[in-house]
Amino acid sequence: MRKALTLFALCVLAASLVVFVPGCGTSSEDQALRYIGRGDAYAYRMASEGEVMSTALEDFFDVLQGPNPEAILNPGGPLDQYEDAQGEMLNNAMLAEGEYQGVLSLDGVEDEKEYATLMIEVAQKTTELAGFIDEWFGKALDVIQTLDENKIRSYLTGDEFEGGLAEIDGMRVEIDALAGEARDYRLESDF
Repeated sequence: MRKALTLFALCVLAASLVVFVPGCGTSSEDQALRYIGRGDAYAYRMASEGEVMSTALEDFFDVLQGPNPEAILNPGGPLDQYEDAQGEMLNNAMLAEGEYQGVLSLDGVEDEKEYATLMIEVAQKTTELAGFIDEWFGKALDVIQTLDENKIRSYLTGDEFEGGLAEIDGMRVEIDALAGEARDYRLESDF
């Protein structure tokens, strides 16, 4: 037992010396780039799941207007695909934001912090978009579950539904613009 404690103490001492010896360990810039690399990977997955979610919603409304509207509730159908993609998108947005927050905790990496700040905003706005879509889609689903064809048709062609679509498009344009600004900033800053 004593030998194990001594070995443990030596390992801790060696590890702490690596941190304090000049030139050893990792620099703030190296750490920032690791955070950014992981954050970008999560942000890419977030965007991919957003596309899957969008496609699932389109499929949902296509199936709803087709000859077999009850198929929207089939296991693995558009409703399940939408819910799965939304969950994954939100999870990746949270993970991306966490990685970018790590960059903000570092010193001497101002360019990387600026990029991280932009990408945090992208992740937050994506989360807001997902919340808005969920609320908007929830209202549509409530009307659809009435199974009243006139009510459904009226709602799907009405101002509330159409206004929601326009709001979603506007939010997506804003997110795309922010992501583009972040990408351009990173290219200009060359990191």
